[in-house]
Amino acid sequence: MDAQALRALRLQAQRLLQAGDPAAAIEAYRRLCAASGGDATLWLEMGAACGQAGRLEEARRCFERAIELRPELAEAHTQLGLVDFFQGRVERAIERYEHALSLRPDDPNTLCNLAFALDRVGRLGRAIAEYRRAHRLRPSVPVLHSIGHAHLRLGEVEAALEAFREAAELGGGDAESLGNLAFALNYRPGVGREELFEAHRRWGAALRRQVGPPAGPGPRREAGGRLRVGYVSGDFRTHSVAYFAAPLLAHHDRERVAVYAYANVAQPDGTTERLRGLCDRWVDISRMNDAQAAARIRSDRIDILVDLSGLTRGNRLRLFAMRPAPVQVT
Repeated sequence: MDAQALRALRLQAQRLLQAGDPAAAIEAYRRLCAASGGDATLWLEMGAACGQAGRLEEARRCFERAIELRPELAEAHTQLGLVDFFQGRVERAIERYEHALSLRPDDPNTLCNLAFALDRVGRLGRAIAEYRRAHRLRPSVPVLHSIGHAHLRLGEVEAALEAFREAAELGGGDAESLGNLAFALNYRPGVGREELFEAHRRWGAALRRQVGPPAGPGPRREAGGRLRVGYVSGDFRTHSVAYFAAPLLAHHDRERVAVYAYANVAQPDGTTERLRGLCDRWVDISRMNDAQAAARIRSDRIDILVDLSGLTRGNRLRLFAMRPAPVQVT
């Protein structure tokens, strides 16, 4: 394969990956590596395609081959760290990120990955420091959110509020930043009800602007049918919410009420399965966007929709702003 053909095939592989077809991209990269296997960046790109396809062991081998060819290739060490992280080897991922940063100290992506891994294992002080380094290099609203949540976990409420205010300013009053700010205010000693209400009102107004006019609820159920009550939560798993959700789900009068659960749970566990058994209908919305989830709720003709997450992690309050049910509670 001559140089022009190699360039054309590489461009094709890159376009396939960008188009969301990693399997086809991988096959193109295999041909490239067979023809020009000494190029470390080809192995790096094929590893990224394997990672996008969820083929983590193949991705690992690609990144390791890239490092064999070019030990100083910082991005390969970062990507290998991501594989370790997603396979649960978080401490090993931290080591790889640190090595990548020794090769390329001012890479904001690697700094964010390092901070997130440190955050995951509870090394919050250093995580905040690395998040801040990344933010100085490339200002980012999501990074400020991570800083704020890390401060909250340390009980540093004022520092958390400062981070969320900065995020709201940088994000132009975006709903997520204002929601985080309202959430954190609940932990400030002596906060007044008026201040707390106003913070939530600002968040709600921003959310309505973001979502636009709601489509409204779907067709009503047939007269005389059971009342349909839907519960939405990211905590249908081993979590404190499950302890009060279980008796709530179990003790509805099933002759009068049909219980629907809309679970935003990425990693279900035994508690998830137990809660599933308490419902008439269980819908996994973890892979649906808000519009898709709202459309599903609307098509289920839910009469009363109940949020069990508030502003905590994993909430789907944005879909509530789309008004898929005639009565909604949070």
